[in-house]
Amino acid sequence: AQVQGVSKITGAENFTDETITFKGLDLLRHSISICVLGASDLDIANAIRNSRATGCNMNGTTEVDIVEDGATYTYKFYRPTEVELKVKVEVGIDINSPTNWETIVKDNVVAFVDGLNIADLVTQPNLAKHLYRNVTGFDIVDVKMSKLSEVLGYDSITLNLNEMVV
Repeated sequence: AQVQGVSKITGAENFTDETITFKGLDLLRHSISICVLGASDLDIANAIRNSRATGCNMNGTTEVDIVEDGATYTYKFYRPTEVELKVKVEVGIDINSPTNWETIVKDNVVAFVDGLNIADLVTQPNLAKHLYRNVTGFDIVDVKMSKLSEVLGYDSITLNLNEMVV
């Protein structure tokens, strides 16, 4: 269901008879897990109510009670947890390079992050490719990245189903 105000969404389904772990989260048997950025809790819960199969379990840390025909139903979903990204870009500049090269790099890193969805795999090659394609007037020599608390490098960042990079 379309919900006004949703800017990012991801989800997973466990159609098995056992609890499984998917992208770092436990999914109850026969359940859905949805992680949503934006919109109100009630609007999201109503969208789940109107679109999920009857009897389908839900996973999540955000819970919304909806009363229908005198009965109270609890709808669960996740809100994304922010994972801070640290990036170091080495550039080659010369006298013909734009004086605002630092702003250009920062704006392009922000655009790359904004283009990622919740739970996306964040890879150094994709970030570097984005910079190479969108930066002109100077050279991108090296790109390293990591979670804020980790050592910069070339390793990919694997996010849980309820995480997003900022």
